[in-house]
Amino acid sequence: MDEYAGNIDRWFQANAGKLTWLAIVLVLVLVTDRLVSRVLRKVLDNSQIPSASIFVNLARVTIWVIGAAMVLQPVFGINPTTLITALGVGGVAISLGLKDTVANIIGGFGLMLGHVIQPGDLVTVQGVTGTVHDITWRQTAVRTRNGDLMIIPNSVLNTAALTKLTPVSEGMSTLEFTAKASSDPAAVSQDILDRVTKATAN
Repeated sequence: MDEYAGNIDRWFQANAGKLTWLAIVLVLVLVTDRLVSRVLRKVLDNSQIPSASIFVNLARVTIWVIGAAMVLQPVFGINPTTLITALGVGGVAISLGLKDTVANIIGGFGLMLGHVIQPGDLVTVQGVTGTVHDITWRQTAVRTRNGDLMIIPNSVLNTAALTKLTPVSEGMSTLEFTAKASSDPAAVSQDILDRVTKATAN
């Protein structure tokens, strides 16, 4: 038992510098992640750029990738260049399996940077009307009129017909009716107004 404890103690002494550097980088990444996320959300809210989690998530991923690169060589002895080369070779095969995910990510950036839609917009997609709740790196969430949350892949939004509704069209309802050719237009108009007034009384 004493020998085991001694081995652990020697291991900690031999790797004290690596562990210290790992702890420092981890703390810096966590603090930077939280600070940048908070600042970025405020900046997006105060600008004309639509505030969506896709931009915040991209910034967070970038921070963690930089943090990982800072500890690979000093702590784990892994050359970042070698790792990037290996990932590049395997990335071709992975990209084929993740082509739908890649299409959703690219579609999300296209929707946001092109200002096609943004959170708060009232849209109709595939016959369903609702308010855009959020746009993530993979999908767009739309809150329908009855309260359901519809999740639509970004690649679908880039190919499907999408209608952005204005406040006027939001309050408009189309109703088909038939009037005889011999009917008095004034009487028909008054009859329609009476029926609409009665139907919308409450």
